[in-house]
Amino acid sequence: MRTNGRVIVVVAAVAVAAVATGGMLAARNGPKFLGSAAVPLTAPTSPSPQVSKQSAKQTPPTSIPSARSTSPLPTPSLTLSTPTPPPAGSVKLSVELAKLGQGRDPQVTFVVGREVRGGAGWLRKIPGTDTIHQVARLGDDVLAVVSAADWRLIKIGSDGKARYTPDVSSLVGAEGGAVAYAAVPADNAGGVVYAETEAAVQKLAVPASARGLEVLRVGTDGKVYFHWKDAEAAPWKLFEWTPGSSAARRITTVGSAREVSADGAVAISTSVSTPGETTRICSTVMVVATGKQSWRTCDSVLSGFTPGHSVAIGVGDRAGDGSAGRITAQDTTTGAVIREWTGRFETVVPEDDQHLLIVAVNAAYQSSIIRCAITTGSCETAVRPKSAWMGISGE
Repeated sequence: MRTNGRVIVVVAAVAVAAVATGGMLAARNGPKFLGSAAVPLTAPTSPSPQVSKQSAKQTPPTSIPSARSTSPLPTPSLTLSTPTPPPAGSVKLSVELAKLGQGRDPQVTFVVGREVRGGAGWLRKIPGTDTIHQVARLGDDVLAVVSAADWRLIKIGSDGKARYTPDVSSLVGAEGGAVAYAAVPADNAGGVVYAETEAAVQKLAVPASARGLEVLRVGTDGKVYFHWKDAEAAPWKLFEWTPGSSAARRITTVGSAREVSADGAVAISTSVSTPGETTRICSTVMVVATGKQSWRTCDSVLSGFTPGHSVAIGVGDRAGDGSAGRITAQDTTTGAVIREWTGRFETVVPEDDQHLLIVAVNAAYQSSIIRCAITTGSCETAVRPKSAWMGISGE
């Protein structure tokens, strides 16, 4: 997958067209808001069938067996922390950037221009002029997916030197403790998944028949979640991999998965709207262990969960430039909208279980990072507006 789908940059028509043909490469970007509600599902449906610290040549990659694993999936805990009910007042809130008070800096890694700030590490500057797509920290090191003519991972060590891994197009991290990234050839066929800690680098090759390989999550238990498909028009296949193992396990209970919670308990599956309706992308929250479908929405595209997965995060109301006009926080169990913010937004990630960090754009086309509280709906400025690109780790 050669686009950074966690950043809200793709025009809705492109995403819808991709889904309408069965190809989900644009599914991590949502459609324009068209106004149907999240509804509980009464019954499940059948699931759809950086630079390494060591050279990539030192350990031959191991392949995922072509046959599905017959061993049962482990049953994750599904204990959800109950979101605090909204206090009296509006669930729907308009964000007026000029009126926001100043709050603390983001507590996770973020980027202003080419400077990587925040998190548990020193400020680092990403060299060059390549477009920055994703960033993460690993101890004192900074990693970033960048692109110009080609895609690659840049890793900047404590010595300030930059090292590169070619063909890397997706990166996820666990805020300083571990990262995972995927290298995909230019023809989008096959690839290698890397899992890296400060102590070691592990890797796993996927079959040459795989298309669109992308890492989704480093779990709280260190497992790496990734997906790929058999063809451009085929549904996503979801896998979990314990670094060091010679094979990954396919999770068959969730079809066309676009996101997984940090504990691997719940996932987001994407689909198209019911035939006869206006074509748009819909999201379904599913229990990974059982395949149970909790609820579905076509109002917005769900992009992830808060760390404790009690809240699902959605984006919608796309503008022609690809920005989103609406961000929602919804109860993971029921789909009930807890908060809904309107404005002009580019990126949203959870800072913790109670707060979202959002890259917002003002009337002067300056970017800022704001923090919005799920429990109260109130927002504050975390990074003041600047005429510079801004990003947040976890996009």
